[in-house]
Amino acid sequence: MGEIAPAKVLIVEDDSSDLNFLGKILSEENYKIYLATGGEEALKRASKVIPDLILLDVMMPGLNGFEVCELLKKDPATMDIPVVFLTGKTDSESIIKAFEVGGADYLTKPFNAAELLARVYTHINLVRNTKELARRIQEINEIMQMVSHDLSNQIFGISGILDIIDPEHETTEFKNYLPMLKNAANNSMIIVELIKELVFFEDKKQDWDLSSVEVKKSLVAAIEPLVIKFHDKKIVVNWDDIPDDLCVLANERSLTQSVFPNVLSNAYKFSHKNEAIEIKAKVEGDKVKILIQDQGIGIPKEFFPKLFTFDKSILQKGTMGEQGMGYGLPLIKKFMDAYGGAVEYTSPPAGEDRGTLVTLTFKLGNINEANL
Repeated sequence: MGEIAPAKVLIVEDDSSDLNFLGKILSEENYKIYLATGGEEALKRASKVIPDLILLDVMMPGLNGFEVCELLKKDPATMDIPVVFLTGKTDSESIIKAFEVGGADYLTKPFNAAELLARVYTHINLVRNTKELARRIQEINEIMQMVSHDLSNQIFGISGILDIIDPEHETTEFKNYLPMLKNAANNSMIIVELIKELVFFEDKKQDWDLSSVEVKKSLVAAIEPLVIKFHDKKIVVNWDDIPDDLCVLANERSLTQSVFPNVLSNAYKFSHKNEAIEIKAKVEGDKVKILIQDQGIGIPKEFFPKLFTFDKSILQKGTMGEQGMGYGLPLIKKFMDAYGGAVEYTSPPAGEDRGTLVTLTFKLGNINEANL
């Protein structure tokens, strides 16, 4: 993780001696300090800098501190910034007024350096913890949405098999498709468990179990639930060039149940009928590149900057109107990052219809470890 940037504190004080004192004390504690000597200047500075905390004098010429705070709380850009009032007044009316206009705390003059630092530290931590909590909630929501996408793929497979079973020949057909139905149902349960693992992973409560995974074995398992889809479009998947003993460092369950299925599902979706999907492997030193090439409609150039985001504006229908949810690619990237690998999509200019190449880069695994 990168270093945490110094917290930004805006000090608004018309008394130069108090302004210098506060600035000196906080600068020595590595806070990034911004200064303003009046209300109008404070509003401009706050909207431009977006500080983590504002120390705001109450008694100032022009706009007083209470008026400045009210305006800050009306502006969406600054409304969440905590304001600590600086005041020489200790009467209950002034203190109540400070909280009524949106203040988070107050400091009385003359200032005590230890108290000042303690209160600033507390409010900065509250801000950062609140932001981190909001970020965590957002990530967990995204995780739930992404893995639900994978779960829907499994349910789609079950539904597809049930649709083609002829009731008049139920015994024969059901026997043929029963293993696939059971496998799809089992995969659905595995994906539910995957949700739990992802949440734990994102919350840093446990490290993921990375191990040597056999690529061909994982691909076979990933393709099985998609067989009906490929059959519908008469799409052939070729992976004969993948060595039987080729292994990559990954989490086997997420690779088999999410990464490969998502890449292959997209390749199917954007391929025309009677086309092929080629899967090849390249070993380059201690790295392995799995190359998955389709011959479909490709990806519009303008989509690439947002390819691994949750931006719904880049959703694209498949060649037979298949609709995606927009969570597959972000999920692929999240897992590949967790493996210490990378994912890259390349596609010719729109209209050339030469498909998309997906390159998944892994650390090289060991077949002996995979068989343990």
